[in-house]
Amino acid sequence: QSKFDEIVDFAEVGQFLDTPVKHYSSGMTVRLAFAVAAHLEPEILILDEVLAVGDLAFQKKCLGKMSEVARAGRTILFVSHDLNAVNALCERAILLHEGVIAKTGPTEEVTRYYLDHSNKMYSPVTWSPLPDEKPDEVKLNSVKLIQQGNVTTAINCREPFTVDMDYEIRQPVRGSRFFLIVRNGKGELIFTTSDYDQMTREAVERSAGSFTSTVEIPSGLLKTGSYYGSFGVDVANVRIIYTANDVFHFDVFEPEDDTQSERHKRPGAIAPLLSWKITPNDHQSDSSHKER
Repeated sequence: QSKFDEIVDFAEVGQFLDTPVKHYSSGMTVRLAFAVAAHLEPEILILDEVLAVGDLAFQKKCLGKMSEVARAGRTILFVSHDLNAVNALCERAILLHEGVIAKTGPTEEVTRYYLDHSNKMYSPVTWSPLPDEKPDEVKLNSVKLIQQGNVTTAINCREPFTVDMDYEIRQPVRGSRFFLIVRNGKGELIFTTSDYDQMTREAVERSAGSFTSTVEIPSGLLKTGSYYGSFGVDVANVRIIYTANDVFHFDVFEPEDDTQSERHKRPGAIAPLLSWKITPNDHQSDSSHKER
């Protein structure tokens, strides 16, 4: 009874108090159930995909309440596929696969493991070998994504990372350029880049040998989600020398759920964090001074 008003206010069901719960929608039922559970100060609060219902404002309110309960020293067992919410709320995580614990430890470590292994665990991806008739001027050996010194496919959106391509040039072709094409999980083009962006002596000469090209992707650029990259070599407006489609895949995640997570909901293929500077115009300052 002492918590009744707080529960009703949190669940936002005040105007439906006289309506039998059996007539509530599933969303309203979960809102009310969460409000009751969170306000009764339990020793252990178990929540299973509670953020799958309700609008964005209510989901944020739930996260805030769960954080408040955790700070009070009580235990929360939060079951969810929302990695941003898990990273924001939980200090430790357990990854289950087919009823068995696949990984346990600090949350970000388990999150990275899940993203790194999700394709292998749930939907294996295999790349078809290149046709024999492919030109043999260039041979791609490997593509690696590296962040904070580690090879990974789970990319923290707040940190820069590199794409390292190891390849052999067997028959030099002058005027050639090496390029990357990155698309999202929907197949939409996100960006392209080539070594023409920053030509070096090695790129101009294209001598035969073994090389590694490294492309740095800045932090705060990509939205959360899955991405696929293709590698190629061409002579601009002449011919394609070599292509390898979808030779690497990575997932971008938000390590915390705060104001930065709103960035991922912006319109557009990317959501760069750009620097803004506001400077008062001199004539405005003079005008306001005269008025005073």
